[in-house]
Amino acid sequence: MTPDANEKEELLRENELNYVQGYLAVDGPFKYMSDSAKEKIHMEIDERMQELEETGLTRNEILYEEQEGIKLQDDPFYQFVKNSRTAREMLLKPGDEFTADRIVELALRQDIGPDPSMSMNREDL
Repeated sequence: MTPDANEKEELLRENELNYVQGYLAVDGPFKYMSDSAKEKIHMEIDERMQELEETGLTRNEILYEEQEGIKLQDDPFYQFVKNSRTAREMLLKPGDEFTADRIVELALRQDIGPDPSMSMNREDL
C-alpha cells in the first residue's frame, strides 16, 4: 500500500516543522548553543536552585523523602554548582543536552564520578 497524496503532504509538512523547530530550539548539545541561549539556561538554573535552597530541605528529602542529610544551603557540592557557571558546563558529558532540569538533577543526585577512561588500568597487548 502506498500513502495517498494527503499523507505524503502531511509527512512533508511535519518534517519541515521539525526541521525549523530543531533549529530554533534551545535544547541540544552544548557545543551548538549560542551565548544568548546558554545565558537563558543559566538564568533559569539560578532561579530554580535558589528556590530549592529556600525550601530549607536536604537533597535526600527532595529525592527520597528521607529525613537525613545536610540542608542545601550547607551542601558544598550543591553550592559549587549553584555558584559556578563553568562547573555547570563541565558537568555535562559530550553530546548531553544543556538544560536546567539536567543541571539541577546532577546537583541534587551528585552521582558524578571519575572518568572511567582515565581511571581504568592500562593493559599492554
